[in-house]
Amino acid sequence: MPVLAPRRRKQKSRPFGLWLAQHLRDALHQSDACFNGDEACLHAARIHIKHLRYLIEPFAAMPQMAEAIGVLKSLQTTLGDLHDLFMMRQLLAPSLGAQLIEALNTLTQQPEVKTRQIQQVFNPARDQFICALNWQKTQYQTALNLWQAQESSHRHALNSHINALIDWLTEQTHGQVNRAG
Repeated sequence: MPVLAPRRRKQKSRPFGLWLAQHLRDALHQSDACFNGDEACLHAARIHIKHLRYLIEPFAAMPQMAEAIGVLKSLQTTLGDLHDLFMMRQLLAPSLGAQLIEALNTLTQQPEVKTRQIQQVFNPARDQFICALNWQKTQYQTALNLWQAQESSHRHALNSHINALIDWLTEQTHGQVNRAG
């Protein structure tokens, strides 16, 4: 039976700093696609930002990392708040509608229910329903308008901090390689 010897690596592995810098470059490039989407794409952007943050968070003590992490956290929070309002929009109407249907079903199953009694149940419930939907719409539209107004500055800050971090990692790694060689 032949004995298998371990294979030698043909190439040296890249220094970690260069590996991380390349991953950050790739992630930054992908983030442009996330930001160029519609409202539904903003959730994907939030997840992408979170993954980017997780990639650099273990190195928070290093120079350049703290600022980049702060920008990523801020973006993640803003996009998370917007997503929460988006999801509220999806869930609010069915929930309020179900409550209204339940109240009306209970009322209409009683004998000799008069139109006035139905209106006394329906009108306040409808008004609360409309009020809640209008509040949500206003909150969501305000948050979306704010995001759209600040999106380019957020993107600029993200690009600036991540590119500075990439440059720092590259310089540090090349400095270590030159000192070692």
